[in-house]
Amino acid sequence: MKKLRVLMVAPAPFPGNRGTPSRILDMSLGLSHLGHEVHVVSYHLKTDTPTNGITVHRIPCVPTYTRMGPGPSFQKLLVLDSLLALKVWKVASQIDFDIIHGHSYEGFLAALPTARQKKKKLIYDAHSTLFDELPSYDFINIKSIASFLDRKVPEWSDHIIAVSETLKDILLKKGIDDSKIAVIPTGVNVRQFEGRDPLIIRRKHNIPAHLKIVMYTGSLANFQGVDYLIEAMALVLQKFPDAVLLLVGNSNMQKYVDACRNMGISGHVVITGDQPFQDIPDYLAAADVVVSPRTVCPGVPQKLANYMASGKAIVGFQGSAKLVTHLESGIVLENGNVTEMAEWIIRLLHNPSLANRLGSSAKWSLLGKYDWITLSRKVQDVYYGLLTH
Repeated sequence: MKKLRVLMVAPAPFPGNRGTPSRILDMSLGLSHLGHEVHVVSYHLKTDTPTNGITVHRIPCVPTYTRMGPGPSFQKLLVLDSLLALKVWKVASQIDFDIIHGHSYEGFLAALPTARQKKKKLIYDAHSTLFDELPSYDFINIKSIASFLDRKVPEWSDHIIAVSETLKDILLKKGIDDSKIAVIPTGVNVRQFEGRDPLIIRRKHNIPAHLKIVMYTGSLANFQGVDYLIEAMALVLQKFPDAVLLLVGNSNMQKYVDACRNMGISGHVVITGDQPFQDIPDYLAAADVVVSPRTVCPGVPQKLANYMASGKAIVGFQGSAKLVTHLESGIVLENGNVTEMAEWIIRLLHNPSLANRLGSSAKWSLLGKYDWITLSRKVQDVYYGLLTH
């Protein structure tokens, strides 16, 4: 098969310690492993995560924009995304690409003028719906614009890769033809999570050996449901005081510091700030129970795949625990049921054998289905199919 030259468009810091840039990086590395030449156009910001095997083209530095977390702003939309579109044009004018692959709305729209002018096939990688996501941020919420883009962006694309069956169903209801949509979920490289020392993080944060660790990793943005987790942890500590909650993330930190203080649990909560992705496997190795408290998520959170790869017991709400089967590979709860969340966390802390069984089952359920080599082959098949027709 022909080796392809692929242009990924990443409307985010790249690499980055959250879902969208992680998906783009792992997909790009997987395609590179299959022999394709992959280029990524991204914002100026980055972490130190290696990008060996792919070529990254960044927009010019915007000194006043330092945000690594998700969410819109006028500067992001008007300045960074305009620079992203110009960079896509410049790179595509220098290199003849076979496929342009735009991630999320901003990545797709930044690539659209170039793809049309140069007559290149353009893929829309759909991570969520704008109508559902916008209200979660402290930003203007113009429902008419969100609905318009939710409808038109998929129509304008040559093909769509959706991260979940839920998102595919939403697209089908908007009139998108089934043959135009491929479901390729967020995956994980399981080997990154193996052989980690659980004592590294206990030493780093001075957590005594007798304390059980309940953990959340990822963005602390409002839509992630961390409020539910903090409320549940207050209930957990009433019956299981030898526990500590680790929140591994950085946005909204002061909000949650205040929330923990108001609930009287500050002494049992550690908010670590942003951590490089290469350290996340060490954090998860130290956990006894991991939690996914998000209630609305048309896609699949990267943190969920990471949790599963770590082999830890997962407690999550239905809205975000899409890869988990209740009582087989984790605990899946009714959205927003804080009491039940607390009860299951307590039960798993008391029963390590059950926690280990669920975690092991979650890890093995990934293999051959959600590892990035398997998923990258599916992306490759989408490319070949699109170029053949």
